Amino acid sequence: MFHELVTVVSMISYSQLSVVDLSGHFIGATQMEPIASILAVNPNLKHIKLAQCGLDDESARVLLHNLLLYDHVTELDLQDNPFKTQGFKYIAIFINHSHSIKKLDISHCSMDKKGMHYLSHAIHTSPSLERLHMDHCSLKPSLIEILAGGARQSASLRHLSIRHNRITPKGAPWLAAMLVSDEPIEVYWQSRAYVRRGIRILDLTGNQLQGAITSLAQALAGNKTLTHLILAQCQIHAEDCTTLADALLHNRHLQVLDISGNHILKDSDQGIQAIKCALSRNHFLRELNLSNTDLDSSAAIALAECLPENSTLSRLDLSQNPRITLAGVLALSISVKMNHTLTFLDINIPPDDDEIAQLQNQIVAICTRNMQQSYDVHSHDEEENKDQKQETSLSSCIIPANNQQQRVDSYVVDHASSCVLPVS
Repeated sequence: MFHELVTVVSMISYSQLSVVDLSGHFIGATQMEPIASILAVNPNLKHIKLAQCGLDDESARVLLHNLLLYDHVTELDLQDNPFKTQGFKYIAIFINHSHSIKKLDISHCSMDKKGMHYLSHAIHTSPSLERLHMDHCSLKPSLIEILAGGARQSASLRHLSIRHNRITPKGAPWLAAMLVSDEPIEVYWQSRAYVRRGIRILDLTGNQLQGAITSLAQALAGNKTLTHLILAQCQIHAEDCTTLADALLHNRHLQVLDISGNHILKDSDQGIQAIKCALSRNHFLRELNLSNTDLDSSAAIALAECLPENSTLSRLDLSQNPRITLAGVLALSISVKMNHTLTFLDINIPPDDDEIAQLQNQIVAICTRNMQQSYDVHSHDEEENKDQKQETSLSSCIIPANNQQQRVDSYVVDHASSCVLPVS
């Protein structure tokens, strides 16, 4: 089996393949040496998948040492391998020194404090790492605290996924800390202080954040970098939803908010009313996912009331909410006619309900109209910009009349001078 694997990998070294997936094949330390050498020398290879390969610390050392020698891999999937502290040290060294790695997946890998310290420092100083996936890693509050230090100060990290880590309210303040960082930082590969660009996408799906949203919302209110916040299945209820909505009144940069899979109507409708208020006044959010949030027709009517006042929302997902009946869909179908930005409104239609199906068709027609208008405006703006660039380019080539005369006169004088013989 091993010889067959090496043969296949050897063929890869001469190919134009950009992705290699060896997931599920056990690769020991002695077996890794020839495989890593072959993988490293192919400059076309950008994405390597080694999930569930039984890689130990020594295997990690051999692999990462070889990859770093040539440094052309941009994506590395090492999820579900039994690394220990030393293994995470080697991973940290790799992302700290590589100038090519952009995405690293170490999901389903458990680590101790020392291993997390190694990773956090590397995340802080990495010149290229943009996406980090650490899903299902059982991150305790103490580990979240260490991770937050590196993520908050990172000069390159854009997308952090820590889904399903059983993060509890005790870890929430450290999640918020990742979003608070306007001060300049220093990294070894910059000659001067560098103002971090900040995390843009934070995925917290499947963590237990009920009653712990306050600190996160406070950080969100003043954050200037986050564009996507995913809080799906985080046990968020009405009060937490209200706190998040209040943050939207102050935030001017968040474009996508996903709170699907949370029972935001539990005990009260104050959460959906707060969202209604936020959508009326927030003119920056583009996508809102309220799928499977136990919404009813009264909630749909509340959302419908704010749509005519909103000028940026393009996507609203209300699917998997079976309690939204005819009254709610009717309100949405009327209000969407007074909205000019919504291009996607998803609602589940009960089987054999012709009335709701007809209203849904009307909604789809309006969304299609908005999409076409948006496309036309975008195309028109592009044409105008193109014309302006051409005018600027042409104007730079035109010589004013007085400048032309000066150039002609200068040429005549220079040419005449070259014809004059010196007096002996």
